[in-house]
Amino acid sequence: MSAVPDLVPVLDALAAALRAGLSTAEALRVTAGAADPSGALVPVVLAADEGRPLGQEWRRLARRLEHPDLSALAQAWIISDRLGCPLADAVATAATTARARTALRHRLDVATAGARATSAMLSLLPLGGVAMALLLGVTPTELYMHEIAMVAGLAGLGLLMLGRWMVRRMIAGVSAAVQ
Repeated sequence: MSAVPDLVPVLDALAAALRAGLSTAEALRVTAGAADPSGALVPVVLAADEGRPLGQEWRRLARRLEHPDLSALAQAWIISDRLGCPLADAVATAATTARARTALRHRLDVATAGARATSAMLSLLPLGGVAMALLLGVTPTELYMHEIAMVAGLAGLGLLMLGRWMVRRMIAGVSAAVQ
């Protein structure tokens, strides 16, 4: 399955081609040739060459690639077809939305980087304790041979796993709410 890593240049090129007066099929062909090295737009180009409605074709492609920006483009294309508004403006608006979504994703990655790094660092601390014991000449077997130490170690491991799960869940919740 081909993927569209960054849709913004594709949409910008398509809007420019439509504004230049190219037909929809020509604009798609030019855009697919120049701005879509992955070949993801080939089904839409073929549909345009065959004269099929492209809004539904964009929607199918968006579902197949699970790409939210393609979904926005499909919706804009369908609205443009139904209401007769300029297609170039609809595509440019979809490009603006895609650009904003990309910026939001980057800001979200930056905002959650601290939580991810803290979770990773705290996960490594127990290994540091075992390494410190080894440096002091205490083997892991000697370190955990007492029942209390074994219980504490297992409880710590359980809490560590619970904490990592909670951090992943919180980050996923924020990501889902934002997108």
